[in-house]
Order: sequence, then structure tokens, then C-alpha cells
Amino acid sequence: TLVYVDPPYIPLNKETSRLYGAEFDEEEQLRTARFCRRLLESGATVIASNSDARNVGGSNEFLLNAYEGFKAPRRIGAKADTRKTVTELLFIGVPE
Repeated sequence: TLVYVDPPYIPLNKETSRLYGAEFDEEEQLRTARFCRRLLESGATVIASNSDARNVGGSNEFLLNAYEGFKAPRRIGAKADTRKTVTELLFIGVPE
């Protein structure tokens, strides 16, 4: 079984914050990470994505700690009218 989890990303700026509001806060991010761990423990391969705070000079420690052992980088492109290369975080968990 392969499960892809794509929660609302941690906002990197005020515009992004408006898109998601305050409902999906750090506790919801942690709840999602715990859910991913339960899926992994049940034998599923789990892939979860999120924003990369390094794109705006921030830190990813919160997410890296929440998904410790899942980390894998992924390169993506932004919207065509503001094309630039950014990264997102892609956490991969494979059952042992």
C-alpha cells in the first residue's frame, strides 16, 4: 500500500497564510505526522509533502523533527508567470 499525504503547507508568507487560515496550525501538522507514522507502522509506504522554509530564509526544524526518518528533497517549479525554482519537502517512509 502506498499513501500520499498532501496537507496544507506551512505558510511561507502572509499571502500563503491567507489561503489556509489558522485552522491548520502546528498541532494539526503534528497530528498529520503522527497519522503518517501509524500508517507506516501498519505496513504502508508513506509519502508526505510540505513547504520548504529555506525558500524564504527560514528553518525546517519543526517539520524535520516531526517526520524524522522520512526526509527526502524534491525540486519543483513555481507558477509560470513567476517562474523560479523552489523546493518542497518530500518525506518518504518505507516499512522495514
